[in-house]
Parts: sequence; structure tokens; C-alpha cells
Amino acid sequence: MTVVDAHLWRFSTPLVKPVAIRPGVSVSERVTLLLALTDTDGRTGWGEAAPLESFSTESLDDVEAAARSLVRSVRRHHETSSIDDVPAALHRLAAGLPSLEFALDTAVE
Repeated sequence: MTVVDAHLWRFSTPLVKPVAIRPGVSVSERVTLLLALTDTDGRTGWGEAAPLESFSTESLDDVEAAARSLVRSVRRHHETSSIDDVPAALHRLAAGLPSLEFALDTAVE
């Protein structure tokens, strides 16, 4: 897959009822990052990153910062050349962030 464009959206979905994560900690909304990667043939793959506060090893802010960096990198490289090796180039930006690695994996499948 040769990635030539990328987009990222952040959205929040309120839950009907709060979900207890552990004693004293509950979640009343899910915040999700939606990643779209488009290739040279115009196909778009979608991936979702949704780390759960107080449960995931990464923070939503860290995942979002890395995802925005990834999007900027794709756009910057597209101006001069495309990113041909998605696993190598993009996964380096997501290293150590399982939620973002999952979003990348699902977007390029």
C-alpha cells in the first residue's frame, strides 16, 4: 500500500450509563480517534484508536499527538514522494502506543 493522504478525527460518544473501570473510577463517554489512510488508487482504509483512561497503558493525549504527527508526516512526504512501506515508516511513529498501532494495522489491511 502506498499511502498518499491521511486524516484524523476525534469524537466523543456519551454512554447511556457510566461503566465502572475499577473501584472509584467510571467512564461516562468514549473518546475515539478515527484514522483514514488513502492510497494511490484512491482506496481509503479506516482505523480506530480508543485508549481507555485508567485502563490502557497509554494516554489519549499521547496517542492523539502521535497520530497527528503521523498525519503530518504522510502529507509532508506526499508533497515530495509517497510512503511506500507503511509498516516501517508509519509504525515507527506509533511505536509503544498499542491503540495507534491497532488503528494503523486495521487501516492498511
